[in-house]
Amino acid sequence: MQKKEAYCASWIIPVDSPPMRDSALIAEDGRIVSILPIHELPRHSKNLKIFDFPNSVILPAWVNAHTHLELSFLKDETLPTSNFLGWVQALIERIAQKWDETAIKKAALEQMQHMRQMGTALAGDISNGALLPYLPYEPLRRIIFFEILGFQREKAETIWQSAWQKRNSQNPEAFITPHAPFSTSAPLLEKINQHSDRLSIHLAESREEFAFFTRGSEAMVNFLQKRQVWPKNWQTPGKTPVQYVYDLNLLKPNTLIVHGVQVTNRDIELIRQGGARVCLCPRSNERLNVGLPPVSSYLKKQVPLCLGTDSLASNASLDLNDEIYYLWQRFQPELEARQLVRMATLNGARALGQGHEFGSLTVGKKAAFNVFQFKQPVNKHPELAVVSKKWSKLICF
Repeated sequence: MQKKEAYCASWIIPVDSPPMRDSALIAEDGRIVSILPIHELPRHSKNLKIFDFPNSVILPAWVNAHTHLELSFLKDETLPTSNFLGWVQALIERIAQKWDETAIKKAALEQMQHMRQMGTALAGDISNGALLPYLPYEPLRRIIFFEILGFQREKAETIWQSAWQKRNSQNPEAFITPHAPFSTSAPLLEKINQHSDRLSIHLAESREEFAFFTRGSEAMVNFLQKRQVWPKNWQTPGKTPVQYVYDLNLLKPNTLIVHGVQVTNRDIELIRQGGARVCLCPRSNERLNVGLPPVSSYLKKQVPLCLGTDSLASNASLDLNDEIYYLWQRFQPELEARQLVRMATLNGARALGQGHEFGSLTVGKKAAFNVFQFKQPVNKHPELAVVSKKWSKLICF
């Protein structure tokens, strides 16, 4: 006998259609088969197990479009955050000191479990190798981006071949992706773009990066020289980082730009023209003192936005509820609650190529959803009640 269940709530927010009052979501064998008014349930009651959640809002499970689960083992570490490049250097040194794959996997799995408990069912995860293969019994769906870098042009082919072989042997489902334009040479960017179906690139995050590409940055040059990766015959492009990758044809519909803080109005137009999506990680941006993304400008240009937490090396938690609440506090009223919900669900799922399975409560999709329970009835604006964290309990399915 097939497993058929109904979940009743004061509100159901499908995301791809208007909110529904006093409704029930019916799932069968882990798939959504119907959403209907509660009063219609009796004619569907055969072999149906009913779960009733009064004073509740049901919406799709959250999508964390950008995180680094491999860095979860740094949860209790204190890194300098007053200067972006100083933080990067400290991060590199701390990873080298504490790198232990067993500890990395244990910490990552613990964070995955916590993320799932707090409503995230899908994540875009950046791996540098340790979490390239899937772990046994992962509690959420990971879209893995195998991140590579190398700023010396003459090493591009060697780096690419090594990464291609490692990816194919350990996880052919992973997407090889570049770290950032200041750490990945143009030939390597072009090689990745040629062979990867989906990209996730850190772009326009810091002022140092912006200065490096537009007019030259002594701080960035010193950093790269200290890392012994300074390229021969490098010339400052005289372009913004966004313009630089746009000219390399990287800004396309299957490209996810992560951060997008240091951008001009022209940059946002280029992103829109290319069809790329932008993942905001505002709590990480604030901690690293790189500024906040121009959310209103992105919305005006109708650039698809999604949300990520980044890593525990630059954020206090991987709980997307915290990211959503942070954005709601800082960008209301121009950022509406319904837009925030869409960013944290359907937009993120589409950015990761999983819009057919996650992100909305649509017939045929996975029955991955969150039930937010409230102490008092929610009579109106259910999205606002959720993003403003008025709820008292969260149950994840």
